[in-house]
Amino acid sequence: MGKNKIQPINKTETVNYGDMVLNNFWKPKSNVSVSGHKEKILQLLNSTTDGFVCIYSETLTDKDILATVFDKAKSRVKFYILVNDFSKDVEKICGITLIRYGGINNVGSFILSNPKSNAAKGFFFAGQLTEGSLLVEHFSFDLVKDEFLELFKHFCYQFWQKASTEIISNNKNQIQSKTVDILYDEDKFSGNDYVWGTLFDYVEQDKRKNLSGKKIVYIGQEKQLPSEIKHRSEQQLTDNVLKQLLPKEDFENKKPDFKDDGMSAEINYSWRNVPFYLPDNAKDHNLYSNWETEKKKIAIKMESLLEAISKLEKRETTLSKRISRFFLGKKQQFGELKTKIEEIKMLDFSIITKEKRDECIKQINEVSYSIAKHGVDIENENHKANLKDEIERLESQIEDKKKELEEQKAKLDNKVDNKTSDTFIHKVEDDIKKSEKEIKNLENQVNFKQKEIEKIGSENTGGGSSLEVFNHGNKNSQKNSEIEQKFEIQNLPQLPKVGKLWQSNGKSYLAIDYWEDYELGVQESERLKAELCATK
Repeated sequence: MGKNKIQPINKTETVNYGDMVLNNFWKPKSNVSVSGHKEKILQLLNSTTDGFVCIYSETLTDKDILATVFDKAKSRVKFYILVNDFSKDVEKICGITLIRYGGINNVGSFILSNPKSNAAKGFFFAGQLTEGSLLVEHFSFDLVKDEFLELFKHFCYQFWQKASTEIISNNKNQIQSKTVDILYDEDKFSGNDYVWGTLFDYVEQDKRKNLSGKKIVYIGQEKQLPSEIKHRSEQQLTDNVLKQLLPKEDFENKKPDFKDDGMSAEINYSWRNVPFYLPDNAKDHNLYSNWETEKKKIAIKMESLLEAISKLEKRETTLSKRISRFFLGKKQQFGELKTKIEEIKMLDFSIITKEKRDECIKQINEVSYSIAKHGVDIENENHKANLKDEIERLESQIEDKKKELEEQKAKLDNKVDNKTSDTFIHKVEDDIKKSEKEIKNLENQVNFKQKEIEKIGSENTGGGSSLEVFNHGNKNSQKNSEIEQKFEIQNLPQLPKVGKLWQSNGKSYLAIDYWEDYELGVQESERLKAELCATK
């Protein structure tokens, strides 16, 4: 069964906001439209053939509506137009309509056709009578009778009592007196807009689930588009990129901050949980190159030990025959040392524990010392053998000298009996003395060499190392001292048991690929003082 790779996962969760309360808004009393506004306005204007029409808006600039007003005003229809501000667009209908503006704050638009007659018609549009506003999804709907009368009263009050400027026959005139007295309560809707208060239900608060599928307009936001309260909406969130590598279950259950849109009874959120990844600019950690340096150092040391053993083995042809049996035993020990060296060579010091590493370094130094010690032993035994050969040669010479001395003494005895001349006797006596002296000298040499043999046997107890004894008089002593010199390596941390170690901007990262490696990864990241992350 394959391992589970650490990778982003897609997540969804639905949050219910149905019990969340919305405050202070307008709600339509009946069905409303959000399109076709201009067409309905033009239809209303064209259907009016006589009487009068009241047009109420923030701004009137739409060319089609102005053209229709112009045509109708040239016939039998009288127009009263009330806007917040004057614009050059209405100059076309100046002189054939009565236009007032200024001093008012219209919000939205409505058109009343003969509002006091049985043929009264009316239309409300929540935006302005401009080309741009008529294209967006504002509320619009036809008015009913009670609404005609209320809005007509509001229109008359604003037109005759509040407006500050009127245009008659292309002339702008400041209105000096209010000629019409109208009963009108401006505060009927507690300071809220009169038109909206007339046409919409004011809701102080209600739960979203009760408004699902409806459109509302918040108090004070009448100039904005209506807000639709959706039963359910979808939100695609940005990736939820985590800042640390969590356990699998925690990672899969991690949620981002869910933002309420304020307009949905239920929101289904979709997002991706993205694991904490290795930074893009990360490089191999220095620990790897440091270990490569140390492993080369170890390899060189191992080869130097094998080379030292090889040189000792080659000494066999130059050694005394007396120590052949002794050297045979050493060769067996050399084989054991080479086996140990090969075992150490097989180890990867970068991944074994510190305890195991220290033990191996100790073994390397023990092997190194053993090689040097064997070298000393071989040199000592060979030296002893050579001394014994010398002693045998000297003892042979002594025997020969002693035989010669006996002959000289016998010759002297014989010559004395035969009444030999004094000259001859003196010569023989001198020869005897010379032989005795030579024998004594040879015996002294034998004694010296025997003492030298004894000294070799006890030399290692004199305070110096075995290698110092070996190096004494050895022309390769520098290389031999390198063999016995204590071997050490840097105290580097063990390479990670799982994943790979990286570094970036002064920080260390341990990157793993699979969830199955997570627990060991946590332990290793703590040991290596690194941040645990995932590999992309």
